[in-house]
Amino acid sequence: MYMKRHLFFSLALAASLTTSAQNLAIGGHATATSETQAAELAIDDNEGTRWESAQSDDQSWQLDMNEAKEFNTIQIVWEGAYGKSFTIEAGNEVDSDNILSDGEVVKTVTDQTLAGFPYTQTLKLDKTVNARYVRFNGISRGTPYGYSFFEFRVLNVTGEQTLETFTVTPQDPDKFDSQLSATKVGTGIKLNVVAKDKENLDYPTDGIKYEVTSGAGTVSADGIFTPSQKGLNEIKVTLGDRTATVKVFAYEGDNLALGKLYDNNPEAVDPNVSFDGNWGSRGGSGNPADGHSWLAVDLGAYYTIDCVDLKQEQANAADFTVQFSEDGEAWRVAYTKTDLPGLQGDVRTYFFDNTTD
Repeated sequence: MYMKRHLFFSLALAASLTTSAQNLAIGGHATATSETQAAELAIDDNEGTRWESAQSDDQSWQLDMNEAKEFNTIQIVWEGAYGKSFTIEAGNEVDSDNILSDGEVVKTVTDQTLAGFPYTQTLKLDKTVNARYVRFNGISRGTPYGYSFFEFRVLNVTGEQTLETFTVTPQDPDKFDSQLSATKVGTGIKLNVVAKDKENLDYPTDGIKYEVTSGAGTVSADGIFTPSQKGLNEIKVTLGDRTATVKVFAYEGDNLALGKLYDNNPEAVDPNVSFDGNWGSRGGSGNPADGHSWLAVDLGAYYTIDCVDLKQEQANAADFTVQFSEDGEAWRVAYTKTDLPGLQGDVRTYFFDNTTD
């Protein structure tokens, strides 16, 4: 049996992030251990500019707010080259090299993974701090590049929180249907909850409820959905008076295409890595003159197809089809996708069919 898709390109989209809290860093001064892009660009209240360090560890960035101020929250708008592990210090004295000398670590982040950039990370401190200097100490990077953030905000947030944003997405969602994902029967999948107040700070999720409204499976208290039979599941998630619904398709069996024989149009580059089981490797279509490309895999036998999972890189297809064949000659279209924006990155599309052999 063969699987086939056609590829060509479209346009990119952009997004911006804002916050309504007073940023105490504005009007201050910033320095850094290295500046591929200037340290001051992280406190210019402009998400179009950024600080970027050299591509090595350790790296530090330091803010001088000109006077001691009270704050309880740090917000970092990461460009993409984020910190995997880092600390944030605060204090009121610097040494002769203008480096914070009496700093107290007020936040530690260890071994985190971020995605979906620009990414606004809000860090609520355990206590209110009164300090003039704030220092970011990068311990290990989340990418091969340096540390890079558009904005480093210092906030003092007071008052009762009101839920403003409530979203739930399944792990590894389809980028253009963020409520849809897939997992194997009996294998848990994380339902990622985002609850924010009007200042974009984390809102408590105590009392959150999960209900499987269609399909079959269970959801643990920490939001792990485990399906118990094949098919499409819908899960309703409730926090206070807000609800969200996610869909998870449960399939049986393993990846039938793993390591199988392939065929492709002559312009394709490294097509075999499309079937190596590694999301970090990729093939390419080349640049065919007519803008069309295809890739096929011989599964070696006849199967009932539960799920086709395509994860595409930034050179994603704007329009494509999934086709099946019994002999590699006569093809039938089982799925069509159109009008996807191009240059998106991590485009993931699922196709489900429980009856096609």
